[in-house]
This record gives sequence, C-alpha cells and structure tokens, in this order.
Amino acid sequence: MEQISSPEQVVITSGSQEGLYLIASLLARPGDLVLTEMPTYFGSLQLFQSLGMQVVPVPMDADGLRVDVLERILSHCRPRFLYTVPTYHNPTGWTMSAIRRKQLLALSEKYGLPIVEDDAYRHLHLDKEPPPALKALDHSGHVVYLNTFSKLLFPGLRIGWVAANRKLAQLLTRMKELSITTNTLGQLALAAYLRNGALRPHLENARLQYSEQAAIMESHLDRFSPLGIRYERPKGGFYFWVSLPEEINPRKLMARCLERGVSFTCGDMFLLREAEQPYIRLCFTHERSEKIDRGMKIIAEVLQQGKELQL
Repeated sequence: MEQISSPEQVVITSGSQEGLYLIASLLARPGDLVLTEMPTYFGSLQLFQSLGMQVVPVPMDADGLRVDVLERILSHCRPRFLYTVPTYHNPTGWTMSAIRRKQLLALSEKYGLPIVEDDAYRHLHLDKEPPPALKALDHSGHVVYLNTFSKLLFPGLRIGWVAANRKLAQLLTRMKELSITTNTLGQLALAAYLRNGALRPHLENARLQYSEQAAIMESHLDRFSPLGIRYERPKGGFYFWVSLPEEINPRKLMARCLERGVSFTCGDMFLLREAEQPYIRLCFTHERSEKIDRGMKIIAEVLQQGKELQL
C-alpha cells in the first residue's frame, strides 16, 4: 500500500468540487482526454468540459466500471486520468466489486494511469461496510483520493480533502494557497467536533435514518413494477437509479411531478449523450419519511397518466 504517512500528503479544500478542480487542472490541459464512468456525477462532467477536456465514457454494470472496456481504451489512447466513484456510485448506487478494484489498480500500474477516486459516500452504508477504498489498496501512488464532509454532515460546510503522493500533494498545496475561499472558521469548528468524538454516533444515527427512508422509497418502487419501473436497491449512498419504460419521457414526468411539489433528477444529466433507456434519480436522504411517502404516491399517480408522458 502507498501509505499516507504525513499531514503534508493531505490537502484541505473547500468541498470536494474544489478538490476535483485542483486535481483536474494539474493532471490535464484543454484538449486532453480524461476517462470517467458513464453515467457519472454531473458536476464532474460540467467541470471537465468547462476546462476544455475531452471526456471519454467507460460503461458500468452492477459490479462497477467495466475494466475490460477500459483496457481496450487504454490500448489505443493515453488519457490523462480516470475519474471514478467506486463506492455507492452517484447516480447508480452501485459499488465496484473487490475483484474489479484489484483489476483496475493493475491496469493503472500497467499503463501509468492516475485514478481520481471520489469516495464521498463511503461511510453512508445501509447495511455492511463496502470493500476497501482504491487508495487503501494502492501500491504505486497512482490513486488520488477525494472526500468531503458535506455528505457526512451538511452541504453548506464546504470542507473536503485530497490525499495524494507527496509530489502531487505539494503541487495541490501551492494551487490551494492561491484560493480565497478557505473556510477557516468551519475547519476550526469541525476539528473540535472530531476531537470530541461526535462524528461516529452521528454517522450511526444517519445510517439508521437513511436505511428507514430507503426502505420506504423501495416499498413504493416495488409497487411501481407493473408500470414497467425497474431499479436495484443501493447498498449505501443517497440515491435510487430508476429505469423507466422506453415510451416514458422523463422530462415530461419531471415537469408533471414538479407541478405537484415533487422534484427529482432526470438521468440524462449524468450522461454525455441521450440514452435509449430513460432514467431518473431519486434521493431518499433529503426528506423525512412522511414526505417521501407522500412524494412517491404523487409520482405513482403521475405515472398512471400513461399516454400524457409518452415521447
């Protein structure tokens, strides 16, 4: 394992999005190829495209990123890095299997491919803990680890961190020194919170609450199956990735639901191009159980409108 042996290998950032911006800016230039799972976190797509980078999608399945496809890509081109959310992936909720993680790291070593691991949801498992992080298995120092307290505590905190090999960490630190967005007061408050041992009981309570909320949403999704709805239960994270019948227009569904006070995200936000199969992403952590119950009933009523939602 490539050990993180000193504080100098950890860089505190204003949330994980700033961390990703710093990493991408150091590892690639406009016009360079970067790899990412598809679908993927829409904030990463927006960032890479805004920096002028060419995004090359790598497909996924329930075991995570397809390393067989990745190897075919690497045999023909030299991307600057791979961005991945291997644990409780956003938006699918899938977790990369232990075998795939080892295969991915082997490819990283073989081709000298840096891996940017976004691990924001690791501690929010609904039952058993996930496999070790890629960084925990990293022997070469190719994995750049990215995490945030925004998902663990609350979004407005805007405190994240990057863990990397010494050379990259030094470069990231120099870039971060140019930033004027550092939340010093928030960092001091967070440090006191962590020293008091308050994070562990908070996470235990959060996991229990999220598990109950996910169960309520899942009970409704099960009843949607006669309408052609398909999904896989996530093992952690925030979301259900829901497949709609091909004839349903997710934008029309979203608009009708918004009229009745229910919001969700259309799947095309997480893709480079429109998919043949429509998807929506439902968040089970944002609202309390009674509101989830009410919202899912509204979605069911709208779905039953049928022809009004067709393409």
